[in-house]
Amino acid sequence: MAKKFKTNALRMLDKAKIAYSIKEYEYDEDHLDGRHVASQVDMVPEAIFKTLVLHDNHNEYLVCCVPVLEEIDLKKLAKLAGRKNVEMIHQKDLLPVTGYMRGGCSPVGMKKQFPTYMDESILNVDEVAFSAGKRGFQMIVRVQDILAYLNVEMGDIIRQNAGLLKIAFPTMRGTYMLPCTLPIFRSLYTNVRLEIREAHSSLLEGMLLNGDADLAFFNLPVK
Repeated sequence: MAKKFKTNALRMLDKAKIAYSIKEYEYDEDHLDGRHVASQVDMVPEAIFKTLVLHDNHNEYLVCCVPVLEEIDLKKLAKLAGRKNVEMIHQKDLLPVTGYMRGGCSPVGMKKQFPTYMDESILNVDEVAFSAGKRGFQMIVRVQDILAYLNVEMGDIIRQNAGLLKIAFPTMRGTYMLPCTLPIFRSLYTNVRLEIREAHSSLLEGMLLNGDADLAFFNLPVK
């Protein structure tokens, strides 16, 4: 059972008479990202949103919320917000600007209510989880309640085909395969970052199982 506590975010929801529940999860300084939260909270990742704080070319702040496993498309957000360009604020500025620490930033209860934008995929779920304003705690609210309370603007602001792909090859095999395939892959998936790894064939299966590789190529045994 989650500990009894109150953050500014929860006090604001209480004041607005918005119902919520709390989910507690384990974390440490090396595990504050959205992927860790998704693995700890018993909800589909599409219903767990992370809160990002950005500024525009006039140094005016705005808040953006997207599913935890997705990446924000800065150009899409700038267009939706009517800004020339936007970029993430520096991590050291998060606490002074919002009152929240990294890993515990909530769209509710910041020092100031900034213009807030959410990815439209939030409409695909009935309940959504956000940080409760403290590391290790998520607050779950009805989507329609939080949208009305924050007066958000919604749109498609997720980067498509974004992420990291770790590919493992048997030693020296990548030297022969990559020059032909890598240019084609990069032209098709411009937002996907690749990490290429080489290891002895006997180690590749273990790399897949422990998450050191997402995809591995094996040498077929010689008959």
